[in-house]
Amino acid sequence: MNIIEALRWKIATLSVLGLITYSLLVGIGHLEFNLTYLILFIWAGLIPFSIRRGRLDKEAKSIATPCSHVQFEQNIMKVGELAIPVAAVKKVALESMGDRVHFSLPFNYIDGKLCEFEFPSSELPAFTAYLTENLSSDVQFIR
Repeated sequence: MNIIEALRWKIATLSVLGLITYSLLVGIGHLEFNLTYLILFIWAGLIPFSIRRGRLDKEAKSIATPCSHVQFEQNIMKVGELAIPVAAVKKVALESMGDRVHFSLPFNYIDGKLCEFEFPSSELPAFTAYLTENLSSDVQFIR
């Protein structure tokens, strides 16, 4: 479990404990029932789970040298610890974002994960040449 997921569960647990405490205090008569407090406790418990994970848990790693991160061995393309047959790669996305470039294989999810990473834009020409050399000629580069 990563830090973001652990934080979500801690917030939800605190919200449930607050809701139980509030319910007990209302039940034994120390507090008057207020719907606003009830809604706030429920909202606080649910909001961490409604935020999209993809943006909080940034999955795109930052790589200094993309040519060493992507390896080609026996018709298999290895991107970090993910592996995919070279023949299955039909499109490669390379999006320039200032001094960084975002690489992804948008049509090739591996074990439910998008194969992606970021690298310095100075490495783009060498990395593009490396991919062109090792992938089939019908691969489309999306920019």
